[in-house]
Amino acid sequence: MAIYLRRTSANEPANPAHPSLRWDLAWSLFLPQHVGDIPEGIYPRGVIGDLTNWAWNEFSKIGGRLRPGRAPIIWCVVPLLTPAGEDYVVRLASFWDDDVYWAEKDGSRTGNNLWRPPLVSIDGQGTTGALDARLTATEDGATTRFLYPQLGLGRLHAMLETVQPGQASARLHSHSAVDEYYLIVSGKATLRMGPHTVTVEKGHLIGKPTGPDLTSQILADQGEAVTILDMEVWPDFRFRDKDVVHYPDFGEVIMRGSGWRALFPDAALDDGQDLLEYYERGYRRHRDGTWSPENLPGAPARKTD
Repeated sequence: MAIYLRRTSANEPANPAHPSLRWDLAWSLFLPQHVGDIPEGIYPRGVIGDLTNWAWNEFSKIGGRLRPGRAPIIWCVVPLLTPAGEDYVVRLASFWDDDVYWAEKDGSRTGNNLWRPPLVSIDGQGTTGALDARLTATEDGATTRFLYPQLGLGRLHAMLETVQPGQASARLHSHSAVDEYYLIVSGKATLRMGPHTVTVEKGHLIGKPTGPDLTSQILADQGEAVTILDMEVWPDFRFRDKDVVHYPDFGEVIMRGSGWRALFPDAALDDGQDLLEYYERGYRRHRDGTWSPENLPGAPARKTD
């Protein structure tokens, strides 16, 4: 069994006798401005997330080491690829088969096995390929290397972030649907966790599971840069779960996820007792938290106090 890569044009008709992933068509659909390439300095979950999810889903339909009767060859029909684009395709294919080759249309393979391990370097001592450089972004004094999708499409989304002195890793925040863990790779910093502050340094691993709505932030306030391996664990590998994020410094709550994007002040939070008490009465809640009686289907208007 093997996965073969072959270049072609988008006009080539599909061949049902040979299972194939039409990367050429998918790339034109999801990344029409960068066909065969990976843009530089991107947030990959947003920019290449749909293309990556498509590929993973298609591989799962026709590939897999425990699939009886799997075709001996799976074709990846690709456009002209840049080194970063080839690294991207090969890395994803390598999760689904141990043999990945360039091949001619007649099935004769060319060159050596392209298979690559799901491995990245976090200490700066090694290179991980052309894709790695494209998934590195610098903004507001922080340089972030996104390790998705080199490490696959599990529920883990990992980022290697270097925060310069005087800067922060992120806002003080909590998640309702994402477990987070932070490994201090180098440097010394201050961890804000709720109202507490703790000095953290190389080798410290910090846990922030969902449930308690515990907030965290890492400040590079010790006069040196700090490098952090930020590991998010999502319930869904497609990262489409609905997640409530609280930013107490800003007094904001954000609802994000598939079909969800809204912000409201945390001062508007209520314990919900009022809703339970008047669940069967009609009223309309306003932005400031007040309400007014309203006749609603099946619900007589709530009386004013």
